[in-house]
Amino acid sequence: MTCNNPDPPTCDRLSKFEIQCVQLYTLCKKENETHSHIFFTCEFSKVVWKGATQWSNMNINTSNWQDVMLYIQIQCNMNKATHQLSRMTLSVTQYMILK
Repeated sequence: MTCNNPDPPTCDRLSKFEIQCVQLYTLCKKENETHSHIFFTCEFSKVVWKGATQWSNMNINTSNWQDVMLYIQIQCNMNKATHQLSRMTLSVTQYMILK
């Protein structure tokens, strides 16, 4: 997952290529595995986002992918240590949600 291709291979995306997978998200078993659910509406991801943004004092809207990517793009153009910390925090947060 990079700035150029932010979409992980979720079940909803895999099904477009006729790849079979379990539709129900295995972590919470409450909704189907979609990009939006995994990163934004699942209770687990909400807790992870909240903890990461509070810990790093980031003022970011984490309710949709476009705002997160915009924040990352702005941070990528800056070289200050706090901006680098923000980028690393977002990367780790994404990893922890997918793990």
